[in-house]
Amino acid sequence: MVFPRPLRRVVRSVRSRGVRLFYYWSHRGHHVVRILWASHVVHHSSRRFNLTTALRQPWTSLTVWPFYVPLVAAGVHPAALAFCSSASLVYQFWIHTERIDRMPRWFEFVFNTPSHHRVHHASQGGYLDRNFGGILIVWDRLFGSFVAETERPRYGLTKSIDTYNLLKVATHEYVSIAKDLRAARDWRERAGREFRGPGWGPGTAVVPASPLAAVPAPSSAAVPASPLAAVPAPSSAAVPAPSSAAVPAPSSAAVPAPSPAAVPAPSPAAVPARSPAAAPGPVAETAPVAKSASA
Repeated sequence: MVFPRPLRRVVRSVRSRGVRLFYYWSHRGHHVVRILWASHVVHHSSRRFNLTTALRQPWTSLTVWPFYVPLVAAGVHPAALAFCSSASLVYQFWIHTERIDRMPRWFEFVFNTPSHHRVHHASQGGYLDRNFGGILIVWDRLFGSFVAETERPRYGLTKSIDTYNLLKVATHEYVSIAKDLRAARDWRERAGREFRGPGWGPGTAVVPASPLAAVPAPSSAAVPASPLAAVPAPSSAAVPAPSSAAVPAPSSAAVPAPSPAAVPAPSPAAVPARSPAAAPGPVAETAPVAKSASA
């Protein structure tokens, strides 16, 4: 398609950035889709990071081209795609190094740098599947895959293959996929083994994402939340609490308290007080009277 002269520069710029954007998604896809990772794993298998790492390219690199089909359909010439891809590879050669620490801040913000690419090649958890940009790092900032270098990276694969045999390095992931497909129980598992992430398995969907999630918190339905909850507290329904209805408290109605009516207090009427008027004479004088009466 022929564009007017004022628009040609704009169109070339849009096409160039479009190629870089589709490279980002192609690179990201080769990390999160296992059948594509089987090709790209060759580039990440080195446990060292230097300029020679940039030359570790797979023999199945044609897997990147399906990602550029939309650009060709939009009118980008295949020769332009080939040129942009070659320019990206040339640019990325110098960023495979530990000799350069950081670039100027403005450069680090826009472009891919050795620091950013060291993160991409690292195998520890916080660095996995990050910084996919080729020339520009702004795509990672836009799509949430950017991580800055904060600790020294550990290079290589999460599961080391422990071999320098070129044939095994180039094909070991394809062999693993074939074994997993033979052991798969149904078509869902077969599809997952091919098109999901490199570490996917039938049971990995329920694996918690953090150590804290691995141990479920105690709940009232399964395990009592505290030792006090394990032993039910006494309640009025199970063990009636002492009350006036069950065990009557001592009161005037149940156990009469000593009162003038129940236990008569000594009074002049019940126990005559010793006084000259009420008390009889001496005891010695009354005894002879009793004897004479019985006679």
